[in-house]
Amino acid sequence: MRVIKPKTVKAWADAHPGAKSSLVNCFVAGYESSQQTTLESRPRVPLENLKYLLEENGMTAADLSRLLGTDRTLGAKILRGERNLTVPHLRILSERFRVSPALFI
Repeated sequence: MRVIKPKTVKAWADAHPGAKSSLVNCFVAGYESSQQTTLESRPRVPLENLKYLLEENGMTAADLSRLLGTDRTLGAKILRGERNLTVPHLRILSERFRVSPALFI
């Protein structure tokens, strides 16, 4: 990323008054994209990835159990680390959240 001196930006903006809003939008977009984290950019911690996806989708342990088609306590046990995800669970989760099954391994 190239650093632009404030004087250079001001001189350019003064010379192009109609483009000031575009310049601001460009800086804001650049800043926002540098601050965003995606699930893929996070460290690979399978249980934390699952918790993150559930939280982002407003889902609870009970919702996880229903999604996996299991008894109502399995979701909570998985989230506490007492039970592991099975291959069928990985398929269901990857399809539901549209992510790679590797995020949960």
